[in-house]
Amino acid sequence: MKANPICCAYLSWLFAAAAERGIRRLYFLARDGYLLYDAFKLVKDRRNVPLDATYTYSSRRLFYLAAIRQIDKPTLAVLLTPNLSLSTEHFLTRVGLSPHEYKAKLRRVGLKLGERLTSTSGNFLSIDLRQRLKRFFRMISSDLLAKAATERALLLQYLDYIKLFSREPVGLVDIGWAASILRSLHDISAIEGRKLNATGFFFATWATAEPVAERGHKMESYLVHLDKPSRLRDVIMPGVAVIEAMFNAPHGSIVALQRGADGEFLPTYGDTVPQYDLHAQTLIRRGALEFVDDFTKLSPVPSIDGAGEYLAALMRRIALEPTKFEAEQIGRMAHRDGFGVGSPARPIARPPGRLTRILAKGSLVTGYRNSHWREGFLRQLSDDERVFIHESFETAAEL
Repeated sequence: MKANPICCAYLSWLFAAAAERGIRRLYFLARDGYLLYDAFKLVKDRRNVPLDATYTYSSRRLFYLAAIRQIDKPTLAVLLTPNLSLSTEHFLTRVGLSPHEYKAKLRRVGLKLGERLTSTSGNFLSIDLRQRLKRFFRMISSDLLAKAATERALLLQYLDYIKLFSREPVGLVDIGWAASILRSLHDISAIEGRKLNATGFFFATWATAEPVAERGHKMESYLVHLDKPSRLRDVIMPGVAVIEAMFNAPHGSIVALQRGADGEFLPTYGDTVPQYDLHAQTLIRRGALEFVDDFTKLSPVPSIDGAGEYLAALMRRIALEPTKFEAEQIGRMAHRDGFGVGSPARPIARPPGRLTRILAKGSLVTGYRNSHWREGFLRQLSDDERVFIHESFETAAEL
């Protein structure tokens, strides 16, 4: 599986990057850091790696809400993030509020409890519905700020518990993309007057992470940094959902924390992982760790000098040139775009059934447009069906 050499190469880069910054402790962020953390432990057991690490409970939901200190335009943009088929209840539940307590206030802005607000493609059904929901969130701003303060206090207790706010520099390890969790952590720290001496170490970051870098937050990226080099970005970006499927943890997204009687922190999961995904992730993890184990027996450190070009070719092979079998197997795995409870999972790339494709050929175009992995979607179709999709778009850029 393609995760095998990626683990070795990424860890090799990570060890060198941490050493250059004098970092001796790493925090692998859930959920995308799960496999990398397991690989790190394996290497540390076999080799003299002068680093310690912690698997850290994290998610966009966990950090986004805790970072809220005013209901301004950026906050409303997060609260109003549309996902597939969301109702008023979903928008409230995902920020930890009880929907039935807000039935009357929803009516005051012309909304109903349980009313569907977004489509199956993940957009608001109308601009008016979005505006009504925005007015509602402004109306309950005091409740939202109180909820954010409560979650922030518990989150800070957890971060103190794992010694994140150390005087010594630390590293945060994640897949990356927009580096949003790094930004949120700094926001949370600033609200409470805390000092976060952390560098984000990412597999790749897009231009959407530039505001994080512009604020002076330290970050490094392995293969692509802020969209550069573009030739690697154009290989990796179409396969983002595939990369996340490779590295995802065998547990749901963490939407809250609890503290047990013994003082330990426990996560609350917002969704369950489909059985097919659990099986696939088990196979991916087993293969990757066996590869890392074998590789560390051959190399003093898990080093793959100049591995960037090899990994670029590897990513091109799986993201842009999958076999039909690979597309079918990986395409069945689930992917979530949203955050928190109420964000439904969709297969990464699964065309409609053959009968549907015959009777409603337009479903192919809709499925392709909404697919998380378009090359994987196309690979599962016949030549005629691929031609039909290409002819349905006016320009190549739309594809």
